[in-house]
Amino acid sequence: NHPRVRAIGEIGLDYYWKDRAPFDHQQQVFRLQIRLARELRVPVVIHDRDAHDDVIRILEEEHAEDVGGIMHCFSGDWAMAERCLNLGFYIGVGGTVTYKSNSVVQDVVRQMPIDRLVLETDDPYLAPVPFRGKRNEPGYVRYVAEYVAGLRGASIDEIADLTYRNGCRAFGLEVMLGQPEGLEAQPLGKNALAHLIHKRLLGCPMDFLERAVVHRHTVLGQGHRQGRSTVVEDSDFQHVLISCLRFLPC
Repeated sequence: NHPRVRAIGEIGLDYYWKDRAPFDHQQQVFRLQIRLARELRVPVVIHDRDAHDDVIRILEEEHAEDVGGIMHCFSGDWAMAERCLNLGFYIGVGGTVTYKSNSVVQDVVRQMPIDRLVLETDDPYLAPVPFRGKRNEPGYVRYVAEYVAGLRGASIDEIADLTYRNGCRAFGLEVMLGQPEGLEAQPLGKNALAHLIHKRLLGCPMDFLERAVVHRHTVLGQGHRQGRSTVVEDSDFQHVLISCLRFLPC
C-alpha cells in the first residue's frame, strides 16, 4: 500500500517457454495477482505471449475492469483489443509496431481510441526499425512515436502529448509531471529537470520512473555505461525543452 506503488506487473501468461512453467500453474498465480491488485486498488500491467485466449478470459473472469491497466507489448487482433478496451485497459505498443510483418497490431493502432494508447520501449528487447535486431534503448521510443503518428495521420508532437497524458492517467500520475499524488514534492535539480525533459520527449509511460540524463546533443539511457547513446538533433532538443516547460511544476 506504499504510495510509490502505482501498479502490479508485469503479470500474465507466457506460453512461449513451454518447459519452464506449467500453464495451469501460471493461470493460478495470474488469478491471485489480479485479486491482489483489486484488493489494493491498483492497475495491472499485463504480459501476454502466445496466450491471448486465456489472458483475456482470466481478465474477464477475475473482473480486472475494477482496476484496469495496460496490455504491455500488445500483439492481439482488433477483436481482442476491443475486449481489452471494454475492460478499461490501455493498449501498449512498442518497437514491434514498426515491423513490416506486424499488420495486425498496426490495424489496431489505426482503429483504437487515441486516448487509450500508450508507448513503450521494452528495452533492451524489441528495438524498432531501423534498429531491429540490436539492443533497444529508451530513446528509441521516438521512432515508435513517429511510426504511430504516421498510422494515425497525426504529428509526433500530438502523439507524444497524448500518450504521455494517457500514461499519467493509467498510473494515477495526473497531479504534475513526475509527481505522483500523495508524495511530497522533491527539489527540481539539474538531473531531475533533465529527467523530466527526457520523459516529455519520449512520451513513454512504461519508462516513466527510469533514470535518464539529457544533454544538449545526446540522450543517455541505461546503455551509457557501455558507451551506447542515441543522438538527438539540437533543434529537436530545443523544441522539446520549450514544449516541456508548460508541464513543469513551477
